[in-house]
Amino acid sequence: RPRQYSYYKYSCTSTNNTNTKSTKMARSSNPVESYRREQRRKEIKKNKSARLKARDVRVATTRTVTEVQDEITTLEKKQTFQNDHLDSTDTRTLERLRKELKIV
Repeated sequence: RPRQYSYYKYSCTSTNNTNTKSTKMARSSNPVESYRREQRRKEIKKNKSARLKARDVRVATTRTVTEVQDEITTLEKKQTFQNDHLDSTDTRTLERLRKELKIV
């Protein structure tokens, strides 16, 4: 006796017709809520600048100019050996070192 396969064993339609990706919560027009969001944005901006200043002070006290220049030259040599191409990590490191050189 051959087996009969039902191609429509599972229903293609979903019981829940809401699309979770397209439904977003709308921003409320509550003035207190909008004020709180604005204050949060200002706080994040202030904290970012404070972190940058703290990082600059830490770099200036711990690194010397010759250390930074040596690292830059090694990365630049690596770049010339690789036909002026560095991977993303080395590129970011080189940019960071150039910023550190300005700080130091």
